[in-house]
Amino acid sequence: MSEPCIQLSLNNGLAVRLYSSDGLSAASACIRAGAGSIHEPDRWPGLAHLLEHLLFQGGEVFRGQQRLMPWVTGQQGRVNATTGLCDTLCYFSIATAGFPGALARLLDMVAAPLFDKRAISREIGVIDAEYTMLSRHVPTLINAFLREMISQPGGYSRFIAGNRQSLDGDISLLQQALREFHHRYYRPDNLQLILRAPLPLSQLRALFDNALLAAGLAGWLAPAPYHRRPRADKYLLPQRAVRPPAVLQLDGEVHHCLDMIIGDPDGELRAAVPLLRTLISDAAPGSLFDHWRRRGFCRQLAVEIISAAEGYLWLMVRVQRPSAGPLPAGQLNADLRAWLQQLTRLPAARIRHYQGLALQHFRALNPMEQVRQIASGTGPSDRPVKALATALLQAIPYELQTSSRTCSEQATVCGFACRWQPLIDSTVTDSPPLSFVFYPQTLNAPAVAASGTTVGQWQRSAVCAPGVRILLRPADGTTLTPAQLRRLEDALLPVFSRVSHAGGESGIAFYHNIPWLFIALPDSGEVLDIVSWLAVLWPPLTGVSSAAEPQQIVIRRLLAEFPSLLLPTTARPCWQGVIQCDDRELFNTLMARLPPQVADLPPATATISAAQSHHHQPDKDADNGILFFLPLPDNSQAAVRIAKALAAIYQPAFYHWLREELSAGYVVSCRFEQYGEMPGILCAVQSPGYPCDQLATWCRQFFKRMTPQIMQLRLPPAAGEQAPLHADRIMARIGEELWQVSGRGNLPSVAGSDEVLLLQQLHLWLTENSDQALQLTSGRW
Repeated sequence: MSEPCIQLSLNNGLAVRLYSSDGLSAASACIRAGAGSIHEPDRWPGLAHLLEHLLFQGGEVFRGQQRLMPWVTGQQGRVNATTGLCDTLCYFSIATAGFPGALARLLDMVAAPLFDKRAISREIGVIDAEYTMLSRHVPTLINAFLREMISQPGGYSRFIAGNRQSLDGDISLLQQALREFHHRYYRPDNLQLILRAPLPLSQLRALFDNALLAAGLAGWLAPAPYHRRPRADKYLLPQRAVRPPAVLQLDGEVHHCLDMIIGDPDGELRAAVPLLRTLISDAAPGSLFDHWRRRGFCRQLAVEIISAAEGYLWLMVRVQRPSAGPLPAGQLNADLRAWLQQLTRLPAARIRHYQGLALQHFRALNPMEQVRQIASGTGPSDRPVKALATALLQAIPYELQTSSRTCSEQATVCGFACRWQPLIDSTVTDSPPLSFVFYPQTLNAPAVAASGTTVGQWQRSAVCAPGVRILLRPADGTTLTPAQLRRLEDALLPVFSRVSHAGGESGIAFYHNIPWLFIALPDSGEVLDIVSWLAVLWPPLTGVSSAAEPQQIVIRRLLAEFPSLLLPTTARPCWQGVIQCDDRELFNTLMARLPPQVADLPPATATISAAQSHHHQPDKDADNGILFFLPLPDNSQAAVRIAKALAAIYQPAFYHWLREELSAGYVVSCRFEQYGEMPGILCAVQSPGYPCDQLATWCRQFFKRMTPQIMQLRLPPAAGEQAPLHADRIMARIGEELWQVSGRGNLPSVAGSDEVLLLQQLHLWLTENSDQALQLTSGRW
């Protein structure tokens, strides 16, 4: 990375990297332990995952509501963790003012976790619930099937997900096993810490030292000269048992996977994976992705790291497409090899172009995801991708496809039940050699007839800005269904890639849960070409199936569906358009080429506004989920600001009560949300054990429980803004600009004492009207 950086090695062996990044919207940190599920004792499958959960219960210094998770979420920050095969990462992002306190809490929980017996028992239930969910999760089952085939070294085919049965037994023995695992693998010399903040390096270094002191870790302070950790001279490349290409029986979309294991003793190849991802995910006309997409083979395409332990790299190319029969074995692999061969011959100038795109994609991520990628070794780098492509060409891939058709073989793979069968048809028809397009390259724009739109259907923005910006959103007060949105995103992927090659930004930005399509180009040189592709690829949105993806996690499906139940939709959406450009003639030309504004069908009536609730019948073996939304009494800017401050108080308390005291579920949140012109407080819970009516009752009771705390407030909560759920930094910025284009202003400030009074009044109103919540539920009632 090109950011200013300090690398430290403390005397106890802890490796630290500090990055100064002026462009960050928040500070972030990640600590990586070189231990994962593959290292846990055979007696306790799931121990590493359980330990990750227990770390967040606090350490010796910061306990209760002062520990990392409630403290950071109370300041509108984010916290997460992942347990992999070979490592575990804990990370957060927060406003810079809260960074010292958050870092001290992260260090405390990793250095001195509590391992309380009550917390162990509670988190075993959460692990068990996650196991039930993962038993239906396509990526998990695919990875389990592939790991089951590893014959050497041992451990890969073990059950490592963990559930109540595997972690059952004497809690004291389990507690001792947790302490031993932590002592063995969470040593400072087996940890790496990454810090990134919009601060000078000197200030960041001082902040780190102060965080160590605050966490009671003064003994860690003395640094030693930085040294690169020695790598192991010997390593075992995982060896796969011989098995023919297979079909795994799973409902939903088809997943077509090619996995390859290659030697990587220095980690050089893993560092080139982000660039390979950028190259293979390019959907611009003429690319490999575009070739597969036009043939109906591919809706999504990704490169994933299954494992990257010392000395090797285990990669998977995963292609996803609508439900269909399996493809002949070897068909996609032949195309992939032709693409890799061409990649190895690319000139340096084109490689640099894609390196720039990889860095652009990285900067578009939120700060927490950025620091996670750096810590896992997949951040931006200048490592040569040709070496990775050459190694993959020498590997023998294993091919796995999924299908909803019944398969003959029953098996248990890494603790998960599945059905599979060999792929019998392996005939690949000969075809002429393929030639793919790598950018920058000029292609002829498709011919487009004038749309016939009138000037009145497009607005020319008065905002003066360089280049050209095109903004489209569904007509005011309406939105798209999840199926319409997915159809639009899939069809326009080539346009979005084409914009990236032109140095611009594009995509679907969610602002107030309404999708906005945006195209922003630094100059007008290629705008007509790109708009021509937009017009040709613009899909019809009528007749789109509304069926949910069967394997989608319950709460994510509900969150995706909720806006289209609160706001009207139509079979042929009407779009509002804004074009920002200084050239009047160019504006008229663009307006004539852009897709027509169709408005011949009236919007459908919102589903929930009249009935107050909408319920889905339970899926087989699926969890129960609820969205419990209380709209504000008005949508004024002052009310929105107060509601955001109130949500900052609600979230840690809601999580503590439902997740930790009641063990109601493992997805638990209470936050501010806005759906179009409808702002409010949204409670979201996913539970394997409790029915939806009980979850709704607890949501209503929560507001009453909070009354004493709210009424005792004397000072307003700490100021802060949390980015929309799953939104990255660029999307948040684009959304704010779009809102201003629509004529809305910024939120006004409110005096401290007045804010407390208004906050208390709003809380009482929400409590009194909790029976009027709008609900979307799925599961047992």
